[in-house]
Amino acid sequence: MSIERILVPIDGSESAEKALSFALEMAERHEASVEILTVVPSLITDPEWMKEYTENIKELGEEMLSEAFRKAKESKPEIVVSKRLEEGVTVSKILEIAKNGNHDIIIIGSRGLGLMKGFLLGSVSSKVVDQAEIPVLIVK
Repeated sequence: MSIERILVPIDGSESAEKALSFALEMAERHEASVEILTVVPSLITDPEWMKEYTENIKELGEEMLSEAFRKAKESKPEIVVSKRLEEGVTVSKILEIAKNGNHDIIIIGSRGLGLMKGFLLGSVSSKVVDQAEIPVLIVK
């Protein structure tokens, strides 16, 4: 199996950090690129107060994603790393990005308990394993 593109969904949890570290090591061995993905929920933006809440969630997601990207580039500057923030249903978005981005493998943490608590939990990794059309590696 050839590995050229690795997708790593993150949520700010320790488990997601371990998954990213593992992905970077794998990318180094296989001369692959890594795409770091954060999915924030799509929320209704009406009434007006929901718009602010939605924007706050997006900002937190972007901050977390930027920090993970920075750490990845610092630890493995020779690896091509990209980042992506998406809105939607977590499992569906992970699977859609994996398929449309021609990724060869998804590396995901076993349990999300971080900044986006509730949006990338163990049930998400289970569903990704069950529904993905490509290999999935779960990191504990």
